[in-house]
This record gives sequence, C-alpha cells and structure tokens, in this order.
Amino acid sequence: MFLKKHAAILSITLAGLTLRLVALAHYGDFWGDEMFSFVYSQKPWLTSLRFWTLETNPPLHMVFLKFWWYVFPETELFARLPSVIFGTVSIWAIYRFTQKLFTNRTAILAALLLALSPYHIFMSATARGYALFLLLAILSLTFFYTIFIAGETTRKNYVLFGLIALGLLYTHLTTLLLLTTEGLLLILLKRDSSPASRRAQNDNRWRALKKFFLTILPAVLLWLPWAVPAFYFKLHNPSFDQAWFFNIEPTFKTWLEALHPLFGAMNPPLQFILISVFFPILIAYALYQQKKKGTIDARLLFILLMSLVPVVAATGLGLWNIKFFVIAIPPTIILTAYLIDYSLSSHILATLILIGLTLPNLIGLTRFLPAEDWRTVNTFVAAHTNPEQKQLFVYTNFTDQPRVARYLKGAVPAIPYYPYDEQRWDEMVITKNYLRSPHPNEEMATWYEKNRITQYDELFVLQSSTLGNIDLRGWLEKNHWELKDKTTPRLVGDDYQLLYYAHY
Repeated sequence: MFLKKHAAILSITLAGLTLRLVALAHYGDFWGDEMFSFVYSQKPWLTSLRFWTLETNPPLHMVFLKFWWYVFPETELFARLPSVIFGTVSIWAIYRFTQKLFTNRTAILAALLLALSPYHIFMSATARGYALFLLLAILSLTFFYTIFIAGETTRKNYVLFGLIALGLLYTHLTTLLLLTTEGLLLILLKRDSSPASRRAQNDNRWRALKKFFLTILPAVLLWLPWAVPAFYFKLHNPSFDQAWFFNIEPTFKTWLEALHPLFGAMNPPLQFILISVFFPILIAYALYQQKKKGTIDARLLFILLMSLVPVVAATGLGLWNIKFFVIAIPPTIILTAYLIDYSLSSHILATLILIGLTLPNLIGLTRFLPAEDWRTVNTFVAAHTNPEQKQLFVYTNFTDQPRVARYLKGAVPAIPYYPYDEQRWDEMVITKNYLRSPHPNEEMATWYEKNRITQYDELFVLQSSTLGNIDLRGWLEKNHWELKDKTTPRLVGDDYQLLYYAHY
C-alpha cells in the first residue's frame, strides 16, 4: 500500500539517487576545496578544533567526516558518499515541504526539478558541506512554515527548528541570510486592511517574531564559541580585506553566473532566458490572476519572498558568487514548480517542460565531469620527462600541495611558489588561501634565488593566478627560460595552465 501510494515520489527519488551515483562514479579527483575538507577532517581532534576556528566556513561537515572516517576508508568515493545521501534525502524533504505548502502535483514537480537539477547533482557528489546545507535549509523552511505560518506550535516543532538552525549555523555562514529572511517574513506577511484587524495582526506578528528569536537564540549562543574567535581572527587578519569575496567583479555576467544554481543551469544563455523572460512573466501572471480573484495566496508570497530576499541581500552586499546564492535554491525550485503547475492544466505537459528545461544542462554536466582529472597533468609530464635533464615541477598555488602529493606521478620533484617566511603550511593554507594580493617581481626574485631554480635544466610550471597576480611566465622568460610546450589541464580553476620550460 505504501509503495503504491508513494510510487511517484519513490521513483523520482530513485532516479535522483541514480543520477547522483553516476556523477559520483565520474566525478574525478579532489579539487581544492574538497581536498581541504578531506585533509582537515583527518587531523587530531585538538589540532582540528584549532584549525576549524581559523577557517572561514563553519566546521559541521568536517566534524561529520571526522566521525565518518572511524567507519569508512579515507578515499574520494567515501568522502563524497555522505553528500550523495544528503542530496537524495533532500528530494524527499522538498517533496514533503511542497506538499504541505501547495498540492501533491506541485510537490511532485518540485521533487522532479530537484532530482534532475544538474547543479544539485554536482553538489550531491562533492565532498563539501553544500548538500548538507541545502537539506538543512529545506528542513528549516519546513518547520518555519509549520510553526509560524501554519500555526502548528508544538514543543517538538520548536525544538526541531532550533536544532536545525544550530546545524545550519555550523554548516555555512549564509545561514544568517536565511534566518534574517525568515524573521523578516514574520513582519511582512499576514497584513490586513482594517484598522482593528491590523492592530491584532501587529500584536500577533510581534509575538511570533519574539517566539522566533527565542527559538533560535539557543542555537546562536551555541554557535558563538566558534563564531567569536573565528570572526575575531578574521577581522584582525591584516590580509582579510584581500579576500576574493570582497573583490568580486560587479558585472552583469558575474551576477548572472551567480544565479545559475537557482535553476540548475550550467550555461549563461539558458539562465538568461529563464530569468529575463519566462520566470518574471510567470510570476506576474500568477499574481495578476490571484489579484483578480480578490486575494493573493500568502503561500505564494511566502515562497516568492524566500526566493528573492536572500538574492537581493547578497547582491546588495556585493557577494556576487554562487556560494552566496545557493541558499535560495530550495524556495526557487518550489516556486518554479508552483508557477508551472499554476500555468498548465496538464500534468504531463508540466513534467515534459521541466524535463526539457533540465535536459540540456544534464548533458552539460556530463561534459563537465570529471571535474578534475590529474591524468591530464601526468600525461603531459610523462611525455616530456627526460632522465638526462634535471627537471622540477613548480606550482604557483601553494595550497595545491596535498593534491600534488596525492596525484602527481613520476620521478620529477615538485615545489610550490611559496613566498611566505612562515613554515606552518597547515595554518598558512587556512589564513591565506583566499587572498588575491599582488606578487611583485622582487618577491619572485627572492623565491627564485632561495630555491636555486637556476640549477635545473627544465621546469614544469602549473600556473594559476588563484592566489593573486602570480605570473611566473614573465619572470622565467626574463631569466633565460624558453617555453617549449604547454597544455590546459582538466583542473577546477579559472586559468590553470601547465607549461614546459627549458633553460638556455
């Protein structure tokens, strides 16, 4: 009976799990942030606690991995498997929440949209905290709506909402945007035109807001032992203003790319069409039709504001990056499902439209995977390895050290471009991994002489400007190095190039 009753959502969940397992199988090697989670979840407990305080992101996902390693082996497959689980459970969670909000048909469409979302599939196969974060975000929205909108004010619901808020705070800092938006909605929703009713609504509104703050207050207090030292360190770090998230280029293209995850899009043209044409039209149509009937559905306003407010806030703060927009993925997916369901009477047609929207991006995801493949590096190095020449492999991003150690094959020694005097590599990765500071020629000259680069006949240079204006190419060519060959390896990053130089 259960299987028959829930056949549709079980089929969608199974399809979503299958897609996530396929992505897991083809994901490739660890990229930078994944390697960070992998390495720093395996440190001794006291060392981990110290480093987690210095890290920009809260540590819940790495704490989970730390316990996970007591049971499972430390490999790429098992590092990513928890995200597959969280991502798959999210399909069921968004179905249940949407079912509570609207109709079963809308809930099926929302679950289908999330199950087929290429961006969510990618996050669900990534060894980072994003899949956990979005699952907790869906649960937070569910209990927020249940308590403060639907009025199911049981002690159990309050406790679970507070625990979810604690989990969110310890998973990602954009939780602050989510909780702020939820509090704001308690002020914005349920307005009434009559004076007497308006006073009553205001009283109810402020009582609800008070209960909301009292519910999340314990979570905030339990978050402070990490947040206070973490923020203190960051604000007193003289290099913090060089962080990449303070220096995002404010262009329309940047903003458009940051919106990709909201619709699971993998390319700007499709995203542009969705945002600039169809999505606003469908919103306006739904609001207009409801206004004609005398009232606008408060549930639509709720999910619409939950989609828009975090995006507007992140945009206003200059945080034009995917990481700061992902919090709006669940409500936007629900809103998309609602608008399509509202506009189309045919369930089959609505389903086909959703599949049509996601299919091109699913194809794009297959082309994107493996996300990182160090075989492209090793093949190039092997083709130019010469035992008769003294060769060295140099990488300009010193935080790549654990990936180089894990994946670089062959007998060629490797060193980073590491201009810092400090020798505490683990701490330097945490405190300087986000910097975009310039690297002048004087600094390169010091590094060049200190490492006695002139003793080598040939260099392999894995060039990236991820940590700022690091360009060894110009420096090497001024110092009698000739570029013999180059390739673009399949590595996650904006501008990785692998260069092969010979000294003359």
